[in-house]
Amino acid sequence: MLISRRPPKRPLQLVVTPFRSSEILLDERPAALIFLSDPDGRPSPRSAVLRELYGLTRTESRLADLLAQGYELASAADQLSMAFETARSHLKVIFSKTGASRQTDLVRLILGLPGSRL
Repeated sequence: MLISRRPPKRPLQLVVTPFRSSEILLDERPAALIFLSDPDGRPSPRSAVLRELYGLTRTESRLADLLAQGYELASAADQLSMAFETARSHLKVIFSKTGASRQTDLVRLILGLPGSRL
């Protein structure tokens, strides 16, 4: 569905779709996902989306973003000028906050974020 706005802005785009996932919600009641997008809007940086959705700190979100870009943990730690053990500690906190249990799960979650950019 398109939601009109005054020119020169383009209409907002609204999509509603059924949602069912026993992994995320243990409740079996009907649910829906609602997506509202602004074609004139600028996407947020992925690190900002991570901070907002999962409560990550700036350092945690930057580390997670580097991992999603394909960096190994040691290389990401070097990029952030931190010790490898410090990066491992941050990664454990990131796992806790996002619900990911492995680095591949975290990367999959990050790459699936809507409306984010590198």
